[in-house]
Amino acid sequence: MPEPAPHRPPDDSVRVALSGTLFGTKYVNRFWLKVTPSGSPGSAELLALSNAVAAAFRTRFLPNLSNGLHQTSQRTIWFKDSTTEVAVDGSDAGTGGDTTAAEAAGICYLINWGIAGSYRGGHPRTYLAGPTTAGLVDVNTLTTTKRNALSTAAGNFLSDVNALTPTGWSSVQLGTIRFFRGNAALSPPVFEPFLSGAASSFIASQRRRVGR
Repeated sequence: MPEPAPHRPPDDSVRVALSGTLFGTKYVNRFWLKVTPSGSPGSAELLALSNAVAAAFRTRFLPNLSNGLHQTSQRTIWFKDSTTEVAVDGSDAGTGGDTTAAEAAGICYLINWGIAGSYRGGHPRTYLAGPTTAGLVDVNTLTTTKRNALSTAAGNFLSDVNALTPTGWSSVQLGTIRFFRGNAALSPPVFEPFLSGAASSFIASQRRRVGR
């Protein structure tokens, strides 16, 4: 049976994509937000929101990643209602703070996000490019120091985003969207807010995420 097509994201959901390079190899981290508009926000207000999320990501995560990593751009889409989308592109400027030798581009640190819903299948994760030799005990395992630092970063990033109230938005929640349940497409899809974030003890694989 062919996989069902997902339905449109729920109204007032926002997808933020933060992009950059690791020694020239491209990466992207995507996040979902649930927002409550205040007044009549437009492109300028959406870009301000995107900039604030990007700043929180830079502040919390980049100090733990290789200095060969450079965050360079943003692409954010607000699914305003059933027919309307507002999209903005922005520049970014951030560099990883770990100056020790970088590991291969095909591996990453892994953040697991906690949600209230319980279900089988893929749960929300963030794959962070830029592991270093100093962050690993061996070829599989993070040092306790690095894991604790990344877990703290994840918790702070979640708190930072959820506390945002830039002009045009009265509330912001960081989370994920469930598009399927039991091999059926949900209509409408369901936003699940993140309750917590923690780093895995083990490195993860980027698999096909590394391009030529």
